[in-house]
Amino acid sequence: MSELNVLASPTATDWSKCCLCQTEKEEELKSPPTRYEAKGDRDGYVMIARNVPLFKDINRLPILLDPKRLDEGNGIEDTLRKNQAKYH
Repeated sequence: MSELNVLASPTATDWSKCCLCQTEKEEELKSPPTRYEAKGDRDGYVMIARNVPLFKDINRLPILLDPKRLDEGNGIEDTLRKNQAKYH
């Protein structure tokens, strides 16, 4: 069974932590493949920006996450890129 994580602040992202779960784990944070490393829609920031809201819409995110937290005004993809977001 998966573990739900309740975020301390649903509106602020600490970009030094995992951009999705905001927890500190022993597991090293990774940068997603970027458009310079991947072809087409395999860009990690594009995939997160597209898929997180879709999973939220069908109530299938494995963590409590409001996608608006990942958007500082110019869209999720731009915000993730600008902050060099990482994840587990």
